[in-house]
Amino acid sequence: MLATIAVIGASAPWATTYAGAAPGSFVADVAASAGLIGASHLLWAERRDRAGALLAALAGVTWLANDWIGWEGGPPILRSLAALAAPLTIVLVLDLVRHVGPHASGSALVRAGTRAAYVVVAAIAVAHSLVYDPRLDATCWNICTDNALLVIGSPSVADSLGSVATLAQLAVAAAVVLVAASRLVLATPTARRMLWRIILPGAAFGLATIAYAVSLVVAPLEGPQMERYALLYDVRAWSAAAVALGIAWAALRSRRTRAALARLAADLATVPGPGALAATLAHAANDPTLEVGYWLSDSGRLVDAAGRTVELPGPSDARGITPVTRDGGQIAVVIHDPAAVSPAQLEREFGAATLLAVDNERLQAELIVQLMEVRASRARIVEAGDRERQRLERNLHDAAQQRLIALSYDLRRAHAAALACEDAELLKVTGAALDEVQRAIDNLRTLAHGIYPAVLADAGLGAALESLAETTAFPLDLLELPEGRFSPAVERTAYAVVVALVDAVATDADPALAVSITARAGALIVAVESGADLPPLKDGGRVSALGGNVTVGGGHLQVEIPCA
Repeated sequence: MLATIAVIGASAPWATTYAGAAPGSFVADVAASAGLIGASHLLWAERRDRAGALLAALAGVTWLANDWIGWEGGPPILRSLAALAAPLTIVLVLDLVRHVGPHASGSALVRAGTRAAYVVVAAIAVAHSLVYDPRLDATCWNICTDNALLVIGSPSVADSLGSVATLAQLAVAAAVVLVAASRLVLATPTARRMLWRIILPGAAFGLATIAYAVSLVVAPLEGPQMERYALLYDVRAWSAAAVALGIAWAALRSRRTRAALARLAADLATVPGPGALAATLAHAANDPTLEVGYWLSDSGRLVDAAGRTVELPGPSDARGITPVTRDGGQIAVVIHDPAAVSPAQLEREFGAATLLAVDNERLQAELIVQLMEVRASRARIVEAGDRERQRLERNLHDAAQQRLIALSYDLRRAHAAALACEDAELLKVTGAALDEVQRAIDNLRTLAHGIYPAVLADAGLGAALESLAETTAFPLDLLELPEGRFSPAVERTAYAVVVALVDAVATDADPALAVSITARAGALIVAVESGADLPPLKDGGRVSALGGNVTVGGGHLQVEIPCA
């Protein structure tokens, strides 16, 4: 690098290099080359991507070749070899954009195209050096004295090869942009957050190279004194420097992830509770999509720490799976984005503390699943009971009640006949029978309503409570009722809670209840106020079967019933 700076200084009076023509270009030139070479050292130290480190180093070296080409008075062989190396910079940038970072582009077409680009660009550069005589080139600007590799000068062939070289540069630069765009589009969100710092500057370098090649086709005369070419040089230089910064950031982030995983045991010791392992791993790997699934020994299901079923990623899913084993058996899996942390890296950090956390969370998950199964069983029992009550109510309404109504109709006919015959004794008997039948119908309706109020199923919770308030022997104030309908289980549970409290306070000296029912945050809230202390809710099992909870304090009771 110091030698290159000296070369630039030696060439500055003749402006045969862009870096020697302007201080800003000099800074950009040094930033590009030093950045790429420095980033290569960071990648090499990480030991995960030695190929990427080599590509970055070569890109930094070939970028400096432009400075050595214009070394006025320098050894011709060095300048000629630099002219061979300079065209390879764009191909190396293509390889960097394709390779460096997570989820490297493994497409066979892209790999083959990159190899072909190396061969074609190098072959054109070698062929051009064998026939190019700079003393016969009217458009030369940086190497116009001699060519140490010249075999036989042929201006026409050299011009043709120069045009082909420009088109090759144009094609490779377009490939850089296309590969960069495809990697960003196809990357996972985690990989995209890491890639854009490398890919976007690489695409900018490709676009600037396209503009440079097009300018050469339109106007072959080049030089730093031409503002267009000087600007394009600066853009390419700063883009290369930005690529280097992105590579350095990725290398440092990889080091940080490794250090965070190495502290995993300490972090788990200070973050207790279900789900701590997944949260700690996700934080250490900087992968918000990371999940930990635990295999249940009885059912063979894969669940998370909260007991929810975890689905393994399919073949088309970019996420990876790292198994967690103990004594040869798989007890859990970590589902993560390999862009954030590799499976091998995770496996290396699964020490005794991590395995203990896995065991603890797996046992907790089994207990949670068992609790969920018990709750689901209780909910099914409550549901079955409600269905049976509804069936009994329908039977009473459709059978016994209809028969009593038919009987009352026959008695009315008999009563009318006795009235026509003026049979006083028969009138007395039929009248008494009609009164008894009507009382039986009223009692049957009350019984059927108590078993299962039909209005609850037909019109909803609000209408059912309004009907209940009309029949209570004491004030039942309905302060707020919800709009719309809820699931049958939720409506029946809320109604049962109010009925249970009505029955509980009916024997008080001065019974009164104020009921307010609201829906918020995915739950139905039943709040009941009374002038006296409310007893414990006798129908609390129905509430807990739906995952709800009951809070009682003095004359206030609140029931929260999940609506989901």
